[in-house]
Amino acid sequence: MSNLNSILASYDLVITSPAIETGVSIDLKSHFTSVWGCLHGVTPDNSSRQSLARVRESIDRHIWVARRGLGQIGNGAINFHSLLNCQLNKFKANVSMLQNAGMSIEHDRVHISETALNTWAKMACRVNAGMIKYRDSVIAGLKAEGHHILKPGQPDNEPDLKQLMKELTQNQLTNYSNECDQIENAEISHLTPTDFEKLTQKSSKTPDERRQERKYGLQKRYGVDVTSDLIMLDDAGWYPQLRLHYFLTLGNPFLNERDQRAAGKSISNGQLFLPDFNHSQLGASVATLEFLEMSSLLALSDTKRQFRGNDEDLQRLASLAHANRTAIQQILGTTICVKDNPIVILRRILQKIGYRLELLGRDGTGVRQRFYRIVPIGNRDEIFQGWLTKDSAASTNGNK
Repeated sequence: MSNLNSILASYDLVITSPAIETGVSIDLKSHFTSVWGCLHGVTPDNSSRQSLARVRESIDRHIWVARRGLGQIGNGAINFHSLLNCQLNKFKANVSMLQNAGMSIEHDRVHISETALNTWAKMACRVNAGMIKYRDSVIAGLKAEGHHILKPGQPDNEPDLKQLMKELTQNQLTNYSNECDQIENAEISHLTPTDFEKLTQKSSKTPDERRQERKYGLQKRYGVDVTSDLIMLDDAGWYPQLRLHYFLTLGNPFLNERDQRAAGKSISNGQLFLPDFNHSQLGASVATLEFLEMSSLLALSDTKRQFRGNDEDLQRLASLAHANRTAIQQILGTTICVKDNPIVILRRILQKIGYRLELLGRDGTGVRQRFYRIVPIGNRDEIFQGWLTKDSAASTNGNK
């Protein structure tokens, strides 16, 4: 980055990642005529403002900002005590699960830095608050920095926005599909685990190297051949959903061993950072799904069962969810509202394990209930069998 200015002088147009913030200074004079920012809300509002300020010259900035940010920290709370209590309650639930499994965790021997935790909670609340009204937060911050905010005027020839959006969306899908195909076709037969480790640590990579790294990592993660469909599912957040479903069902006998191993890595020399520890544990999440009787509902889905909102088991699910909605939100991160009906609740819980509800139809007489079936997103059977074989072998070797 030391010679960044000399490199940028060779380019009229530079496209950058929003991650370029503090520490980067572009000091070229009379070279760039403007800075354009498309701020979708993937970074905090202050980070977005920092990225706009990397070009030091006083030139126009043109920005589009999403109304709401895309992410949140913890349970998304903007209240310090609410965010902190959520982490503490989740920690207690996870520790209880580990202790019940036979792992000894003595609280007086584990040091939790209150200063670090409180600082994290305060900063997280700021980020969460900024994400709620992301556009307003970014604009307010720019005004506070002394910038003059001007609304764009209407163009002389108003474009057909619907047609333009359609073309842009199609172009995006085409480019994304092509990239997934190139990752699928990347050659990785020559890569060894050592080569892959070196590749992950390499700071500057060619497009081919990035595709090789991605494909090798996916093959290692899922244990199956990498296809374009698998790449798209992984991009959509499929892996954590699959892990939760696996340990709820086939992999349940290995859950305690897995969580104990993860806990051992999180506790270093008696030091523990609560958010990292909670993120590493699955026991409390699986126990919550078991409490909601999701295993039984999934088993019924294999029998081609049709689900209606007035079904007895869905009414029981709704009753349990409403009575324990605070705990569900803290542990699963799923919000259950007072007015949510059984179908809405089932749909939200199913999302945590990569399932969806498919509408089949509506009853023709009486109370015309809509009826659904539970459908998995993506084929996971081969993946689960591979994980099961691997976990069984590891458990057998560990018990020798």
